[in-house]
Amino acid sequence: MKHFSSYFILLFITILTVSCSSSDDASSTQSNYRLIEFIKSSDFGNLSSYRFEYFDNGLLEKYTWSIEPLGNSEILFSYDDNNRITKIGNFNYEYNTQGALIAINKDAPDFYNATVTYTNEDLIENLSGFRNSSGVTSFYNYNITINGLNQIAIIDEQVTGEFNKRILIAYDTKGNVSEIIRQDNLDDINFITTSSITYTYDDKPNITKDFLNNIDYSLYSTPDNLNGVNLNSNFDFRINYVNPNNILTITKFVGSEEYQEIYTYDYNDFDYPISADYSYYVNGNLSETLYYEWVYESY
Repeated sequence: MKHFSSYFILLFITILTVSCSSSDDASSTQSNYRLIEFIKSSDFGNLSSYRFEYFDNGLLEKYTWSIEPLGNSEILFSYDDNNRITKIGNFNYEYNTQGALIAINKDAPDFYNATVTYTNEDLIENLSGFRNSSGVTSFYNYNITINGLNQIAIIDEQVTGEFNKRILIAYDTKGNVSEIIRQDNLDDINFITTSSITYTYDDKPNITKDFLNNIDYSLYSTPDNLNGVNLNSNFDFRINYVNPNNILTITKFVGSEEYQEIYTYDYNDFDYPISADYSYYVNGNLSETLYYEWVYESY
């Protein structure tokens, strides 16, 4: 029931809107400041870390994911002449003549294929496809409704072998996701709320906004707490949102159960997080404490 996930990036490309617009050094400026490492640890030592390396032009070249006791995994990035990602690890990306992402394919052994379609206003309206793992194929379909602020407001979900679902998303005045309500369609007529999640935030900038070139919505997975919210709770076909600010609390209700996550940050001179204490509660009882660290460099 924990919010964070252990996968990293499927895609750094915006699929809805782009507002195209890093050593702690007081003389640095935000324009030449970037994230180079993210570390998660517990009272018993480091649990995982992500190390990021960049090309001379500033594009992400690779990241190395280390997790105890499994070791290291290195993921490489490739780009086309327009600096669009064409490959991340064994995922491949295709674009239409307007430069919008239209397809994602994954090489063997686990085949994955996704397509993205847009409205006449170039806003995402559907994400669909399939994944074949160990000979079992699952199909996914997400119909997306956009509100008047060009924000994803409703996601209607159909997944092989599951009840149809509806996901309702609300935002605060600063553009952070404030609530996600998940509903199941158990009788093909009525939607019943099965869980709700509320979020609160600080008023400091989220480094991921800069790290991901100020994107809003993307198809990618984030490392543990890079402050992205997985709107549709699906690891295969993710629709993630990158908040402008940093998450302080996450409160989730499933039936009579309550789960809460609390982050307490320390910041650098640019108001970016450099460390955080993370506490996870189940029905008011402390279940886990973790520690996060962000490492930056000037360039």
